[in-house]
Amino acid sequence: MLSIREALRETEEPAVHVCHVVEDIAEALAAAGRAGAEIAMWLTPIPGQGKFAIFILGGIETGLWQV
Repeated sequence: MLSIREALRETEEPAVHVCHVVEDIAEALAAAGRAGAEIAMWLTPIPGQGKFAIFILGGIETGLWQV
């Protein structure tokens, strides 16, 4: 899934992100943290749409999405 959007935080420019759809976003985010990722956007619910989060690992920003 690709996401084109405006900046979500002060340290970010508008961007295109690859978002991985996961069954358990909390566990996926925890696994990214254990792998050394910086959590750029904590788990955030979007009413009626799901939850998302963004992490940075190896300089690459990656999104997670749970429906």
